[in-house]
Amino acid sequence: MKSATEYRISRGTYIIKFRYESLIYNKITYNALKLNKKANILLNKILAGNFNSDSNKLILALEAKGFIEEKTETVENNNNLSPFIKNITTPHLNRVMIEITNTCNLKCKHCYVLARQHKPQYLSYEIIDSVITEMEKIGVWQIDLTGGEISTHPDIIKILNRLHDSHLLINLFSNLSTSNMKFLDTIATINPKLVVTSIDGNNAAVHDAFRGVKGAFSRTLTNIKYLQSKKIPVRVNVSLSKYNYKNLGKIVKFIKNEIKTPFIIGDIQCTDPATKEILSPRNKVIESIIKYQSDIYFNRKKEIVGNPKKTHPACGVAFDFCFINSSGEVSLCPTLTKEENKGFCAGSILEDTIFNIWEHSNTFKKYFGSQCKEIKTCDFAIYCKGGCRSRSYLENNDINDKDPVNCSIVTKLFAHNEN
Repeated sequence: MKSATEYRISRGTYIIKFRYESLIYNKITYNALKLNKKANILLNKILAGNFNSDSNKLILALEAKGFIEEKTETVENNNNLSPFIKNITTPHLNRVMIEITNTCNLKCKHCYVLARQHKPQYLSYEIIDSVITEMEKIGVWQIDLTGGEISTHPDIIKILNRLHDSHLLINLFSNLSTSNMKFLDTIATINPKLVVTSIDGNNAAVHDAFRGVKGAFSRTLTNIKYLQSKKIPVRVNVSLSKYNYKNLGKIVKFIKNEIKTPFIIGDIQCTDPATKEILSPRNKVIESIIKYQSDIYFNRKKEIVGNPKKTHPACGVAFDFCFINSSGEVSLCPTLTKEENKGFCAGSILEDTIFNIWEHSNTFKKYFGSQCKEIKTCDFAIYCKGGCRSRSYLENNDINDKDPVNCSIVTKLFAHNEN
């Protein structure tokens, strides 16, 4: 057994303390581990140099993941940030998505931001910095930056560097159709958890027509490969539409063989009447996801801990997630805003804090826990996790209704396995 005071938290590791559990993760390697109450107590004893017969197993697990290390050399740790962070929100707010700008360098046919026809705007660096600072204080541990197109924000480099100096895990949503190499090099420097981009065709003709700008396909591919060369994880989203669903097999093959990234296939959320004109047939959406993405649903069963009937939507909407748009308005998610229902807007970060909005707004009080109304009786809850609340509302005008896409998928996938 190790002697006292031999361990410390390794560089880049943070521990988010909740009421009963903790999340320990490393911002450099992106390893993560949930700790229950007993493991929390053991970890504190290990770091204090107090060991017992139960310590060794946890020590081995934490060392293997790179969360703790022996005190053998001097290492500057975490930019002087404390590795111990307490999430003080109730319910716990874990992830915030910020639309830092609504401006974009493309003109995508399905874009809900473009469809809303707002004047170009962006959140100032000072506002974004204050939001990040508050997230650090209240224990939020993940941030998603989206747009518009984030690379068009005049202070994007400064924003990315600010995030690099925080404990926050970073996801970036970008079309990567940019010639700004400083933007790409900064991404490589800050080492985000994930960069999410889009490919909607296996050739420039299809992709560029959908994205509205010639050359978009070529630039995006070039920049994906550049980030991959820097060991930055990239995921590709494929938006099914009437323009590409017949060619999906070739698109999937292209992504697997040429781009070699994980990918997600999804339908287009109908937030605007004009969007209906480009939708792919619903049955083709369901068939495509079953054919190419069924593993997502099988894996969700493995993620369920405890009572499967108490599961929450996979995206965290109305549970541990909120969305801030480029005018500062806080809503349930990017497609559950005041544009869809005035009641979905919980307040503004220009007038109040995230903490107060999350804890006290009527919106979050009313909609917290929104979930498919059949979740407790559905045999497939462990697979769909309730589906998409936005799709339920947009199609059925009821945030707690069934998600027609996910319901159809899991029924087709698993009905024959149920007795």
